[in-house]
Amino acid sequence: YKVYHSQSGDNRAGYVDHVEKSIYIREDDIPVRQRFTIAHEIGHIVLHKDEQNLHNRITDDRINVYSEGDRGKEIEANIFAAILLMPTTIFKEIWKIFEGDEMRVASHFAVSNLAVGIRANNLGLIGI
Repeated sequence: YKVYHSQSGDNRAGYVDHVEKSIYIREDDIPVRQRFTIAHEIGHIVLHKDEQNLHNRITDDRINVYSEGDRGKEIEANIFAAILLMPTTIFKEIWKIFEGDEMRVASHFAVSNLAVGIRANNLGLIGI
């Protein structure tokens, strides 16, 4: 699979095309967002590989047009991306080193503060 910028006007943060073996991301998203989107789409490739010839999309604040079945797949791909970019053992070590400073942890992993907050919450390190 190769990564490309999506066409201008496409509101999706990203999607994967199994036929073209391509991942498309928004050019105007910030780098940490693009990085998470790529990891999310890799999640679709790994977890949902039986859905060949479909465009799997990411849900974000800009759009929310998915059925419940799609929503479950989006959550799975988000979890995959979080684990890929912030592996549990390493995340916990860095969290401890930086004493729960979400900005420093986010900078370390090159992800957003939001991604760190969700990951820390899911690992029971904080309560949101």
